[in-house]
Amino acid sequence: MLVSSAAFRSALRLLFTGSSAAILGWSPCWGADPWGGSVGIVSDYVERGVTKSDNHPAIQLDWHYVDKSGVAAGIAASSAQIDPHERTTAELSAFASFSWRIDTDWRAKAQATYYAYPWDIHGSRYNYEEVALDAAYGDWLDLRFAYSPNWPRIVPQVGIVRSPSISPEINVQVPLYPHLFATAGTGYAHQGGAGAADYVYWSLGVAYELAPFSFALTYADTSEAATRLFPVSAAGRRWLGSVIWRF
Repeated sequence: MLVSSAAFRSALRLLFTGSSAAILGWSPCWGADPWGGSVGIVSDYVERGVTKSDNHPAIQLDWHYVDKSGVAAGIAASSAQIDPHERTTAELSAFASFSWRIDTDWRAKAQATYYAYPWDIHGSRYNYEEVALDAAYGDWLDLRFAYSPNWPRIVPQVGIVRSPSISPEINVQVPLYPHLFATAGTGYAHQGGAGAADYVYWSLGVAYELAPFSFALTYADTSEAATRLFPVSAAGRRWLGSVIWRF
C-alpha cells in the first residue's frame, strides 16, 4: 500500500472490506517497537458484509507484541451485539501470526484467531475460530483468504447455526493528496451448512492519516444473497466511519 506505515495499512482494512478486522490487521513494521496497540471507534462493527453490533457504533481496542522474526501475538476486544434482541456485550479475541517477505515487493502473513463472547446469554455458542493468509504487493494491493470451520449466524425460527465459511478478498488504495487515499475492496463469501449460499460484499471510500490517528469513511454494500443468508444482520447500502488511535 502506498504509505510506509504498516499500522495504517491495517487500519485501512476497515474501509476496504467493511470489516472491523482493522484492529488485528497487518503487524507493525519490522524493527519498530515490539509492543503496540490501538483504540478505535467504528460507526458499525461489520465483518464480511455482516454487522456484529446490530448497526450500532462499537468501541474496539487491541494490545500486541511483534518479534523481529515476524512472530506476533495479541488480544483484542470490541463491543458487540450479534442478535438484535439481546443486549450489547463484548467480543474478545486472541491471535497469533507469522509475517515474512517473499521478495522486495511481496509480503505475506499467516494468522490464527479465536473469538469468544463470554458474557453473551448464549455463552460459547457464538465462539468461533478463523485462520487467514494475507499477501501484500508494494503499498497498494492487499489479498486475503480467510477460513472459519464454525462461523455463527442467526437463522429465524432456528436460532444460532455454526457452519464452515470461506472468504477471499482483494483491496487497493491510491493516493490523492498527502495523507489522503482513495480505497476500494471486494470480497466473496461462501457460507456452508444448512441453506448454504454465496454472496459478495464491496466498498469504496477515503482514508486520512494524521499519525497517530487514522480516519476512514466508506460506502459498503452486499449482494442480495447476503440478506437471505443473514436476514437480521446483512450490512448493505450503508456508510461506515472510523477513528483509530495507535500507540
